[in-house]
Amino acid sequence: MTRGRIRGLALARSRPGMARGRAHRVCVTGSAPSGADITYGSDSDNRSPQGGLGALGSGTALPWQGSMRYRSDALYYDVTAQLDGGGDITCKVRIRVTQYYSDGTHISKAKTVASGKASGGFNICDAQAENF
Repeated sequence: MTRGRIRGLALARSRPGMARGRAHRVCVTGSAPSGADITYGSDSDNRSPQGGLGALGSGTALPWQGSMRYRSDALYYDVTAQLDGGGDITCKVRIRVTQYYSDGTHISKAKTVASGKASGGFNICDAQAENF
């Protein structure tokens, strides 16, 4: 089997009987007592998880993660998280590529492709990765 690469992610190349699936996972971790306002998605699809924390009730408890299916027409994938009054957080965009073989087995590999950090009162963490 020959090997290929997607920006540092080693993969087996497609052969007859194989299908490939990709997913983008975003996560926000760290300490944020009042939570963080999180928005994630692509250039054409933005989402926000259910909140409930903080003065406005829109803060999300950490750690948090979400996922999106791969879309070939997306320009980028991103996650932003604004602290609700204080904390220290990290946000990441990860790609997971799964190859399914005709014998029923599969191989998944994941890699962080973008990350950001924020500390203090109401600072914003941002991570954005172009689609490839």
